[in-house]
Amino acid sequence: MKLNDTLNIGYVQRNIGLTYSHTDDKDSAVYYFYESIKSLDANHKDQKLFYALAALELAKMFYQTNVNDKSIEYATQALPIFEELKDTYNIASTYNLMGLNMMNQTDSSSIDWIRKAMHFSDQINDSSMIAAHRANYGIYLGELGKYDESLKVLNEAYSIFQRHPGVNFAPYILMNLGKAYFNVGQYTKAEEYSLAAIESNPMEGSIFPLSFAYHVLYNIKVFQKDYKKALEYLELYYKYKIQNITLSSLQEVNALESDIALKNKSKDLENLEKLNASNEETLKQKRIQGYILMSALVMMVMLLLPLIYFYRKSQSGKQLLEKRNKAIEEQSLALEVSNRTKDLLFSIISHDLRSPAGNVFMLLNLLPGKNDSLSAGSMEILNATKVSVIDFRNLLENLLMWAKSQQDGIKLLKEKLQLKSIVAKVISGNDPLIANKHLQVITEGNPDIKLWADSSSLEIVLRNLLSNAIKYSPEYTSIHVKWYTEADQAVIVIEDEAGGIPEEVKSSLLAPKSDEVTVLSLQGLGLKLCSEFVRKNDGYWSINNTPKGTRFMLYFKDATQQASVETFN
Repeated sequence: MKLNDTLNIGYVQRNIGLTYSHTDDKDSAVYYFYESIKSLDANHKDQKLFYALAALELAKMFYQTNVNDKSIEYATQALPIFEELKDTYNIASTYNLMGLNMMNQTDSSSIDWIRKAMHFSDQINDSSMIAAHRANYGIYLGELGKYDESLKVLNEAYSIFQRHPGVNFAPYILMNLGKAYFNVGQYTKAEEYSLAAIESNPMEGSIFPLSFAYHVLYNIKVFQKDYKKALEYLELYYKYKIQNITLSSLQEVNALESDIALKNKSKDLENLEKLNASNEETLKQKRIQGYILMSALVMMVMLLLPLIYFYRKSQSGKQLLEKRNKAIEEQSLALEVSNRTKDLLFSIISHDLRSPAGNVFMLLNLLPGKNDSLSAGSMEILNATKVSVIDFRNLLENLLMWAKSQQDGIKLLKEKLQLKSIVAKVISGNDPLIANKHLQVITEGNPDIKLWADSSSLEIVLRNLLSNAIKYSPEYTSIHVKWYTEADQAVIVIEDEAGGIPEEVKSSLLAPKSDEVTVLSLQGLGLKLCSEFVRKNDGYWSINNTPKGTRFMLYFKDATQQASVETFN
């Protein structure tokens, strides 16, 4: 191969490497620089310059990937050739590169190389190189703790750059000025230059490590006790250094968030803590009363079961001894008395327990929330107690309403109701149950839709259907509540993922009327109330099993365009 051919091949290979060096394909750039060195002869006068240039580019590539030993090796090969050719520009570049590699290896000789680079760059008319080399020297002085000297040199570098901008090294210099001012305690200047570095950054993903500027700003805000802003800067710092995030980094962010939460305690919380401290004994007694009342209700239900069983058994024995007609008459009378007694008893129990249950629920809501200093175990017990109290309260409400419906009837006041507000109120009342099972309640409907119904009975229907959906839905599933108009009717749909309802239960609920509710079927009392109240509001409903659960559809008279009120008994 002729000499000119090898020169041209080496020259072309170096140019290909330069092209790749400006892309993300750094491996290809290293390959072609290396091939260029192999093609060229370092001792031939016509090839040695191109050999040295290829070796310098290869050294730069290794420096960018933190392979400092290899970078020094190829820079050392290029330097004697540049010195022989008296190529001042490339001598300065090579000295600077050697100094940066030594700096990465914490080699004290790095400052000598950077000083030599400054000496040669002063001899050429390239302000960007002069500014860059002085900036490197100022950075190294800062690493040595010579902050005043570092500030002086960095300001000189920035002054040169401002007079002769050339290549955009402004963010690099400004960032290090901010760091230097922070080290000498001039926080206002440090913040000014750090923000200027970020603003002058030419593009997203710049070569300039702006993460350091954000870290300086973070430290300044911590010093100024502006924790909210400090957290914003810390998150930006890790955004630019995401590949270096470690467990300790995340712990630093979490620790700052905790610190902010502690320092932002409101005065209302302090007053509430004082109130809780002064009433601690009273609150403890209220809790004990609530537990006693709940226990009494459970025991009463357990006692009623065998009494009803033996009573019915004795009645059936008497039927065998008496005539058919007389037995039927006596049985009917006894059953009526029993039902009235039972309904009255349930009414008294639920009414007398209603206020204490409500007080217990209100007191539980006064306890500290999730952001306060309760242990995880205490919070778990508190949340479980809230869920139990809501279940207990709903059972009392159902017992009371059923007892009323079986005695003298319930007076319904039908009026035009805004459906959205009723749905929101019912969902809000079940928030602890929803949160306890990590459910998602999704609502959808026109906020202007109104229907014709009694508000109290409608709330009971929606509350029971939503409570059942929450109770039987698996954790982390969804409950859909939507409403719309169809012809002259307002339609409410509640759909869950709870596995469906047996056909015999659906048939019982959709029957025209059924008063056969006993203590043995208290768990179905809520759905029986729903069936009765839907009918009393001149509505009807359907129950359908879906592939995942159950869909309840309620139909009432549409009142969107009406504005009158009627009373029905």
